[in-house]
Amino acid sequence: TKMSSLPEFPLEVLVHIMRHMEFPERHRTAEVCSRWRTASKDRCFCMRVEPHPQAINRAISGLVAGGTIILSPGYYQETIVVSKPVRLIGELHETVRGEARRAVVIEGHSSTAVVCMAQFQLEGVVLRTRRAATGRSSVITFPPNQEPGGVPPSHPVHLCLKNCEVTGTGGLHIP
Repeated sequence: TKMSSLPEFPLEVLVHIMRHMEFPERHRTAEVCSRWRTASKDRCFCMRVEPHPQAINRAISGLVAGGTIILSPGYYQETIVVSKPVRLIGELHETVRGEARRAVVIEGHSSTAVVCMAQFQLEGVVLRTRRAATGRSSVITFPPNQEPGGVPPSHPVHLCLKNCEVTGTGGLHIP
């Protein structure tokens, strides 16, 4: 007997469905076939940014929760505000000797490089801060565990650093 085939969903419909999935489910769904893999690589799930003012924060606001941002090598001068689950991956640069090294530097505008309010994974970057006028600085800050109005956050706050270098005059600030 001849097997009938179902019509293909338009790519936009697949992307819309995947927008409602958390990262692990979306990742598994992308393994079904090449068409679903293409949908999982839509710009709302993964994007590449170049070092420009506020480039990382703009990219975070344009991603769905659980999205990935690939950071091109360079110097990013901004304080990153992570308000939803996201992964930032710094591209490594190959040296003359063929060794891979971190080539993405994120320096906070003020006394903080990252304000972490949601699940956050950071890979292959150098994080640093400048000395604050008040003398207090922290490379990564975790604000109080609540949103405006005293409401608990909608996403758990979790930080994962992989192959990162953290420098500056402070460390972590956890209230």
